[in-house]
Amino acid sequence: WDDDKKNRSTDESVSVSIGFFGVCTERTPQLSWPGPTVSFKPYLESSRTAVKTLQDKGADVIIGLTHVSLKEDVAMAKSVRGIHVILGGHDHTPHAATEGKTLIMKCGQNARWLGVIDLDIEVSLVKNLEDGSIVQRRTRVIPTWKMIANYGIKADPVLTSIIAKFKNIKAENEDFDEVLTTVTVETLSSKTSLVRTREASFGNLIADALAAHYAADLGVINGGFIRGDRNYHVGTDITVGMLREDCPFRKLAWKLRIKGKYIVMGLEQMLATCPAPSGSYPHLSRAFSVRYSESAPPMHRIQSILINGKPIDEEASFKLVLSEFLALGGDGITAWTNGVVIEDHNLPVSDVFLDFLRNRFKTRGVSGARRIRLVNISEEE
Repeated sequence: WDDDKKNRSTDESVSVSIGFFGVCTERTPQLSWPGPTVSFKPYLESSRTAVKTLQDKGADVIIGLTHVSLKEDVAMAKSVRGIHVILGGHDHTPHAATEGKTLIMKCGQNARWLGVIDLDIEVSLVKNLEDGSIVQRRTRVIPTWKMIANYGIKADPVLTSIIAKFKNIKAENEDFDEVLTTVTVETLSSKTSLVRTREASFGNLIADALAAHYAADLGVINGGFIRGDRNYHVGTDITVGMLREDCPFRKLAWKLRIKGKYIVMGLEQMLATCPAPSGSYPHLSRAFSVRYSESAPPMHRIQSILINGKPIDEEASFKLVLSEFLALGGDGITAWTNGVVIEDHNLPVSDVFLDFLRNRFKTRGVSGARRIRLVNISEEE
């Protein structure tokens, strides 16, 4: 083959090969339950290996399916050459933008948005004019995209019937339309943007339910446990079906005996990523009163913790109820693993909460009092 352009030709009618690869966050063992036999390698290293494998197999277009943060998606687009599109999860807000030659699209949560991508793919083949062999294959990918809000769109009847079958299976022993309680005092919020960044009354009520059911001193739940992403305004009837959507995980409630110093450490760990949204953000039972500062260094943010109006005794033992996920160090909150399990009735947290709403708030409605206050360090000086 002669490098002179006279000996080149192109063919516009060629087939296109598209390659896909997937990566998950390296923190999956802390954020979920993959099991002891599953390991997660560094995502950038894994991505480079996958892209090279796909390129060696002749992929013209490479699409990454990721479950990492937006920051990590951007880092991948910058440092791993050859990726044309990244379709990401993990973050709960929609996002679409290019980073260099790579389109990054995330469609948020709960099918609220539909992402549509059109790829204009141009493949050019450089051939040896003497024998017709392909010397070089060049690909240019130009993406266009849009986000469609899934509001006011008529449900597809086929999918509706499929969903109904699964709902019927789940509802075999429950009446999903049963009203557990009515909101009469203030709006209850399970909005994702709130429960992962600030105290939410809905989360506090779950913590209250845990403490009350097990006659414990304290209850704690993480914002990532709450998934409904809705507001329950005054006058709203909360049904079994609504609660199951808001609390879909069947993690058990565990009652621990734990020293005060580990409660302080646990809450510091849960607040360490603030103000960035995090599934570890704490929601607390009514005995708690916590003041913290986001401007202080991580693990030094809590200014004070009161238990029933008195400063926490770090050497005293407390009875604390939380989910088994947290008790086993989920979300990377290792402090809770210092507790000793003293009671486990094999009852999911969501069932404890359901019973709490059904039997304790049938007549007077629900409300979650404030337990956490964000302060500036200057306020404490």
